[in-house]
Amino acid sequence: MPVVTVRDGTELYYRDWGRGPLVVLLGAAVMNSRMWESLAYHLAGNGFRCVAYDRRGTGRSDWPWSGYDYDTLADDLAHLLEHLDARDAALVGYGVGGGEAVRYLARDGDARVSSLVLASSTTPIIMKSADNPDGTDVAVFEQTIAAAEQDRARWVAELVAPFFGGSDGSPNTARPPWSVRR
Repeated sequence: MPVVTVRDGTELYYRDWGRGPLVVLLGAAVMNSRMWESLAYHLAGNGFRCVAYDRRGTGRSDWPWSGYDYDTLADDLAHLLEHLDARDAALVGYGVGGGEAVRYLARDGDARVSSLVLASSTTPIIMKSADNPDGTDVAVFEQTIAAAEQDRARWVAELVAPFFGGSDGSPNTARPPWSVRR
């Protein structure tokens, strides 16, 4: 199983597809590397090397109690890129993965990176403020935190459901049986 051990001893599992120019896929906060399977197979089949890793606290990586801030996530990414001896990598950040990529570039520079793709990213800032009037109101974040603290398993299940299709490959539009209609 391919893993990289980072500074605090946390082991991070990663997947590696294909050969060619390197594309590093950085996913949503609670998703693991499986979220990238379809895209990674497509890119690998078209001449790219794709690497995606299970961020700490997801998938096959270790689940330490701490280290879920952007500085630590950027350090984890730096260790992965160093481990891979990355050169001219394209970073693709979705959701939190975008914030992770931007923090990495701000702190470590672009010596290992040739390009950055941000898709539905949480950068530069998502919270509404005087400088960001189109941002998300703080009440939304408070509700999200409260829902996760009240029933984390349900919160995660409802969050990830839109990413996975049904058995026939069609989008999964059914509500989970434990879901309460509001």
